[in-house]
Amino acid sequence: MTSRRTITMPIEKVHTTHKKLASGVVRIYFYTKRGGTLFWKHDGKPLQPPFPAEFVKAYNDAIGAEEPDPHTGDMDRLITAYLNSAEFAEKAERTKEGYRRYLEGEDNPLNARKQFGTASIKVVEDRRFRAQVLNWKRKIAKTSARDADLHGVALSQVLDHAYDNAEVVVNHARGLKAMYQKSTDHERLRPWTANEIELFLQGNAHLPAERRHGGIGHNQPPAEPVGPADRLLSDVFQLAMFLALRLSDVATVKWSADKGSHFTFTTHKGKNKGRVATVPIIDEARTFLDHLKARRLKELRAEYEGTNVEVTADMLAGETIILGDRGRPMLPGSIGSKLTERYKALGLKPTLHRLRNNFATMLVRANYKDSEIAEIMGWSEEDVPTMKRVYVDREEIVAAQIERLTRARGE
Repeated sequence: MTSRRTITMPIEKVHTTHKKLASGVVRIYFYTKRGGTLFWKHDGKPLQPPFPAEFVKAYNDAIGAEEPDPHTGDMDRLITAYLNSAEFAEKAERTKEGYRRYLEGEDNPLNARKQFGTASIKVVEDRRFRAQVLNWKRKIAKTSARDADLHGVALSQVLDHAYDNAEVVVNHARGLKAMYQKSTDHERLRPWTANEIELFLQGNAHLPAERRHGGIGHNQPPAEPVGPADRLLSDVFQLAMFLALRLSDVATVKWSADKGSHFTFTTHKGKNKGRVATVPIIDEARTFLDHLKARRLKELRAEYEGTNVEVTADMLAGETIILGDRGRPMLPGSIGSKLTERYKALGLKPTLHRLRNNFATMLVRANYKDSEIAEIMGWSEEDVPTMKRVYVDREEIVAAQIERLTRARGE
């Protein structure tokens, strides 16, 4: 007998595919999940909430007609309950996106639902479950220790919610020792070197075997030669390098931020989260952005070929600059995982965030005032001298000072 279930999962969990018809119209097919029941077809622009009542009814009817997943367990139910809770709904949108990825992200093979979804309440309450969670974190830490800790926090939130609702009597995921240890040494805070930048972008496959080593502090060569960075990682890296963007901003910034001579966007992380940042566009950045824009417009022209749609640069305004394989925005966590894999494959220690140090160095070299550097980088003006000592390439500072002195003597 087919059981009907009350549907509480968010509508964004619906799986969609797209097909361009002979008329040029894009048809969207809606499924209850990947591999699930087709319940709706729609032509034109994607549906946006609030969804039509007929759409919601068709979704509920399709879900209700599907056989329950025989692998679903208590933990699966607890995860779903948390994701639909008022507590989760109150979190910032970026936090919710991250938690969804840690708990059930399709692009995350080690998400909590896949790992623990079939577990019963009895298993979850057993003290040995803590060891299972710790082993799970260790697997994730092989790629990223920070990601491992974030997965653990998300799972702990699920079990805290379950505890508060009398579903479990203990949360064995709470209070696990952090795997990510923040380094305080200045080596970790230095800018990327030219050799490291070239290694990230070009890989090491073209180098002789004896030179296939990683960054500073890594004497062992990678197990296999590594080729050039793929299009996504190359775009992400250069966008961060030329515009001093954090990973969260790289993932979300749109073409509308490009004002020609400068880049204006709202920051998503840091102590100045939510501030409007303005970054000057240097010549290299202008060339790179123009290349990305021309490439994207070429893709759109191919997509709309044979239709009456005129492709113009205005069509890009609402798009994020960085798009995934399916032409959709990507979560910072997904991009971060791919970056970490490449760092490890090449034995590199620097992180994407440290490219901000390179940009700060460029500002010093270009004789920007402390007040201007503070505004661009999101630092307080009083902190700029300290930040220069810690973050900025000392050789570049000395070079800038010599240049100013030489110019002053010539006046």
